[in-house]
Amino acid sequence: YLPHVVVINILQNDQWQAGSSTDAEFITAYVSFLRALRAQRPNAHVVCALGAMDATDPAANGRWTGIVTSAVNQVRTEDRDGKLHTVFFPYLGAGTGHPSAAQAGVMADQLKAYLDGLPVDVWTDGAGAPAGYQTWLGTEGFPIRHASEAQPWADADGDGVVN
Repeated sequence: YLPHVVVINILQNDQWQAGSSTDAEFITAYVSFLRALRAQRPNAHVVCALGAMDATDPAANGRWTGIVTSAVNQVRTEDRDGKLHTVFFPYLGAGTGHPSAAQAGVMADQLKAYLDGLPVDVWTDGAGAPAGYQTWLGTEGFPIRHASEAQPWADADGDGVVN
């Protein structure tokens, strides 16, 4: 199995660990990560997501979304990679902690709407067949078929797959 779409949602916790790290250092590390990922999945669309916790809080003044955007733009330009995308989920609000199951469902719907709006059909292999079983989605990393099929957003049997 090779995924047609890889979704990553990283940097949320890095803001708490940032210390004296500069934006340039984060961008350099993110670019290296994207290139390593691309080496493993050369044909996949890669969606670099961020949110919906405080990394996308307007009080952060766009620092973290700017880091992601800069890294993605650098790889798009230097490597001529047209299969890199960004999706930023809106901030959930102070005191919400991690997204609830319902909020994760809203995020999945937002992601699915973005993917459905791409000029290519990422849900099929080009011959009309389903793109494969697992698409890693959201901040919890649950493997699901499509966002619209993922309800009730629970791993009923504990095997790591949303049933």
